[in-house]
Amino acid sequence: MTNNENKLRIDKEYVVPGSLDEVWGCLADDNVSSVWQSQDCVIGNKVGEKLELFGGWVVGEILSLKPKTEISHTWKVSEWGPEIQPSIVSYQLEKIDEKNTKITLKHWDLPTIKERDSHDTGWDEQFFGPMFEFLKLTSG
Repeated sequence: MTNNENKLRIDKEYVVPGSLDEVWGCLADDNVSSVWQSQDCVIGNKVGEKLELFGGWVVGEILSLKPKTEISHTWKVSEWGPEIQPSIVSYQLEKIDEKNTKITLKHWDLPTIKERDSHDTGWDEQFFGPMFEFLKLTSG
């Protein structure tokens, strides 16, 4: 991996306040995702199926799906022109205990450092922040 490729990637870990089943639902069930994102979502349940998050602001395709373990997909936001290739997102899940799950997030092939920086903040504030709040209210 070149130095420039390193700059256009995000690696994060989160300890999420929910069981493995609950956290998987937040990532892989479009009905659950639509609730915590407060916008319509479409999440395919097979490799090759489409993904739409945040009311279609993000579109992509499922690349891999290992239930309750890993999901990866392409990621392209509506502002990116046709000349910009999608980036790739991967979530790896690990059960910590009955009420907490670790997510390892990898997001790579972002088109610019500006997009990398924007997404770095966005993962915390727009994605995992609302998910955490949803799980705090609904987690068993």
